[in-house]
Amino acid sequence: MISVKSLQGKLQTALSDLGLGSELSELVQTRRNLRRMTRLVTADERDVRIWFTGLNEVFEGSHLEDYPEGYKQAIQAPWPQPSPHAPSELPPSVLHVPEAEVTEFLKQVVARYVSTLKSDWIDALVFAHRRGKLREMSDARFAEVFLTSPMGKSLTPVLEADDQEFLSLFALENQIQGSVWKVDFSLVEGIELLPQMSLEPTVAYFLREGHSSRMKPLAIRVRQAGFLPTSSRSDQGEQGDKYQLIRSRAAWVTAKQMTLQAAAVTLIASAHPVVHFPMDAINAITKTVLAVGHPLREMLLPHCYMQLPLNFAVLYIDRSVAHNHQREIYSAFPTTRRGFFELMKRGYSGYQGRPTFPHYQFKLGSPSIPTPYGDFLNQYYQPILNFARTVCSGLDSRDAEVRRWWESLYRVLPGVPSPPLADEPLDLEQVAQIAATFVHNCAVVHSADHHCYAKLPIDQVPLRMRVGADDMISSGGFVLPKEKIRKSDLFRHRMAWKMYFRPTTIRALPDVDYAFSDPLHRDAARKFHADLRQLDRSLDGEKYIHLSQIASSIQY
Repeated sequence: MISVKSLQGKLQTALSDLGLGSELSELVQTRRNLRRMTRLVTADERDVRIWFTGLNEVFEGSHLEDYPEGYKQAIQAPWPQPSPHAPSELPPSVLHVPEAEVTEFLKQVVARYVSTLKSDWIDALVFAHRRGKLREMSDARFAEVFLTSPMGKSLTPVLEADDQEFLSLFALENQIQGSVWKVDFSLVEGIELLPQMSLEPTVAYFLREGHSSRMKPLAIRVRQAGFLPTSSRSDQGEQGDKYQLIRSRAAWVTAKQMTLQAAAVTLIASAHPVVHFPMDAINAITKTVLAVGHPLREMLLPHCYMQLPLNFAVLYIDRSVAHNHQREIYSAFPTTRRGFFELMKRGYSGYQGRPTFPHYQFKLGSPSIPTPYGDFLNQYYQPILNFARTVCSGLDSRDAEVRRWWESLYRVLPGVPSPPLADEPLDLEQVAQIAATFVHNCAVVHSADHHCYAKLPIDQVPLRMRVGADDMISSGGFVLPKEKIRKSDLFRHRMAWKMYFRPTTIRALPDVDYAFSDPLHRDAARKFHADLRQLDRSLDGEKYIHLSQIASSIQY
């Protein structure tokens, strides 16, 4: 065990040797912060077990959904219940996480967190000290990010009235049909932020031909200001009736950085959570309703691994990254805890009735993302669906457990297809599609999101910035690099990246061993694995993630 005095001495020596300035060493130089950091890096998984137990007791008996016939609340089975954070605005939560799953979570995930805290903080200090400021991303790469990563989930050719009004300043009306696309991050508007932080509701416009894998940045709108690339040939006036146009290299660089920040925060707090939390309902209902040995349960169970305790920890354990308490050295978001959960609500419930930010719906199949990244995800859906069809084709169309499973999902998860009436046979094709969508989401989409986001450079795609649109307008677009971000922001981001954002696969998709008893189902599993390997070998163009890196479930 590391002694408190020994650790404090090592921290102070490291800071001194690195010559770090006060803006970074403020994290660890005070006696209080030294003690806090000591507790962090000498913690162990027993602390987390206490947090699980305590919160289960807090929520005991509240917001309980009616269990299916034959099941009692007292058995503490996992079951989706209205979210204690916001019952009408967030997906149902599973508050009764099975003890065995908590134990596995402590052993596999929390142990890794603790190890990272103990071993990687010096690397994060060095990283923050050496980088120190944000780097510019080229225009070509800026556009490419939204085509080849999950940050392009909001890319759309649908332009609303305010977009048309803004673009009219550039005399581009003749190009708007089918060639101007946008990414809209106005979802972050009005979010509660930490002191001195900025997070702007940016909208970036690109010229794109059809489904081309190339785009060209056209302009960025930040509130009532418009920023143009220095290469733009627009000779329109610099002042419109509503928008102030700013054109300088420094202003354009900062506007891109603001957009990338808004994109990253929107992805992590709004878009990626709908990959995580709505799936808890399918996970829990599968475990509670389908009997051990049922073919549908045995197909889905490997893809449920680690999800419930991980999602519970994110939502309800006070020291999770989502709560963003600044006493934790890995809390890297610009928002308060309330602000982060407000972004989660907007990502699930929609925002201001705008089509760009719809209410979450469970949709069969691969997510509709009109980019090469989306095309890549689509290709993995078919072999998963073929596998699910084979398993489900052998089910009885009058199977009472599958009917109960489907009816339970329909009650709690918006978008699930309506189950048949009690006297009608089950549509086994739809059962297969629901199952395949769950597997594809939890394995392929989740892993690819983490893998591709984690490859983006922290010092080009920040989570925090300290300048906003008003600063840009008042300065004519010129902001000193050191004013945009602090080394302490980069340090926190690096720690969050190491602990939460980068993928850390425990069980990989190609290694799943399905516990089927039927030889036909075992043959189907072998064919599924062979189909996945063939797909991985045959994919053209960039592989956004290799098969060996795809986790079997939501496990990091």
